Amino acid sequence: MSYPNEAFNWMRGTDEKSRMDFVREILACCSPGELKIVQKLVNTAQKRSRPIPRLGQKIRRKLLASSSVSSSCVPVSASSVPVSPSCVNVSASSVPVSPSCVPVSASSVPVSPSSAPIVPVASSSLLSSPRKVFWWEVYAESNIIAFDTEMVTLIQPIGNQKNSLGTVALVDYEGGIILSEKIQHAPGSFLTDYAHVAITGFKKFDLENGNNFNEIRDQVVSHFEGSLIITQAGHGDFKAFGLITGDYDTFDIQHKFLQKTGEDNHGYPVMQPIILRRLVLHYFHTDIQDGVHSAEKDAIYTMKLFRIYQNLAKEECMINRSDNCRSSHDFSFSLLLHSQQLYISCIYWR
Repeated sequence: MSYPNEAFNWMRGTDEKSRMDFVREILACCSPGELKIVQKLVNTAQKRSRPIPRLGQKIRRKLLASSSVSSSCVPVSASSVPVSPSCVNVSASSVPVSPSCVPVSASSVPVSPSSAPIVPVASSSLLSSPRKVFWWEVYAESNIIAFDTEMVTLIQPIGNQKNSLGTVALVDYEGGIILSEKIQHAPGSFLTDYAHVAITGFKKFDLENGNNFNEIRDQVVSHFEGSLIITQAGHGDFKAFGLITGDYDTFDIQHKFLQKTGEDNHGYPVMQPIILRRLVLHYFHTDIQDGVHSAEKDAIYTMKLFRIYQNLAKEECMINRSDNCRSSHDFSFSLLLHSQQLYISCIYWR
């Protein structure tokens, strides 16, 4: 039996929670373009499962508008209603209006056949459009945090290499440290050769006095509740704690900063995410991973990059989280001796 058939049989026979956990793991591995395809498949499946197909939005609006007008309101045109001379060619915002000409919203006051007709008067406050609200503004700045971890490689039999949490850091919207802890590991339980120490910075006894994994996990989960969590390729960080990204409101900036690496057989661009180190090199002209990696430093610059994304979103009017920017930005690195185009949130060409 093939692996897909085994997975299908397992999903049919298991409980709902296990099935949803499996689906969340699959969705976490999908690219933004693949998630759009999944969303279309879900919408199609929902339509097929409905006993009665829904009417289109335009048809529903017409039916609602006609029913509300016929039942409660009688349409009155301004040309058929006599208007007093004091109200002719007068702006409501510049000249006081008599009580008989008080501006009234046509949608808020029903007009019956027996009642006197009411003519709405234009007002500058009514015509002004509300300010655009961007998707992240539903969260207070105090509830937006950045999250990053650093790993150590456990000593395992050959061919069974396994990483485990070494440090974890949480940073607030202003870049202040909320949480920065080491995870306890027994001396000699993880690799401390020259190549690993050059990246992690942890020697044999450095994590002996770290904190218990379960205690740190509980602290992290308490900060995650009700917060917007900013990450950079954070699926592995969540997985290291045994958490699922779909259980929290996360925003991975890796999906918004992409580079064109070529074209496929049909001439469409091939887009790849840009690692944190190269993004920081471009925007802040500093190498944050030149030597030992730090969870604190990575989390701080992850939040800074999110704030850059906010500015770009405001410039491009990307109100919704899934909105894409149509413009490209020059993305050059003098340190890496090459130049490429950076596509901000332009995941796929339409």
